[in-house]
Amino acid sequence: MEISTSEFVIWLLVLAYGGHILEEFNYNWKDWAGQTFGFDTNWDHFYVVNSFVIVFGFSAGMIGWKLPDVSLMFPAFALINAIFFHLLPFIVFRRFSPGLFTGTFLLVPFSLWAYWSAYVDNVLTIHSILISLLGGTIIMALLPLLIKTRNYKVFDPMKNHISRKSF
Repeated sequence: MEISTSEFVIWLLVLAYGGHILEEFNYNWKDWAGQTFGFDTNWDHFYVVNSFVIVFGFSAGMIGWKLPDVSLMFPAFALINAIFFHLLPFIVFRRFSPGLFTGTFLLVPFSLWAYWSAYVDNVLTIHSILISLLGGTIIMALLPLLIKTRNYKVFDPMKNHISRKSF
């Protein structure tokens, strides 16, 4: 695999996100998120969600500047996570947020560096900024939405079934 120009920054962001996951795990993000946001989650959900995030990051790294609208969704996602799920809750609730250190000192700078690199490499456009921010926001919003709705009866295959008689 040949990496041209500054695409490598996305790979560094994937590595930084791995550190972010370690910080969240070490400082008990699960309980903090339950108390702060009312998330009814467990460590299995944490592992599955973060497995998705790493696959997302690897995919963005592989895509690189071939499709910057798509590859920049990962830095957008990381930036949104750091700001809205770590920095702002820390400021608003005046309480440590697991992931605050790596969010502030790794995810924010590496995400901004990815956008700067795309600009320097002449692949950043207004379109790619808007699409990547929109995509990153949608993906970021999807994760808590899934957590919040997972116990709804309509999504439980054992409780929500259509009888054959209704056809």
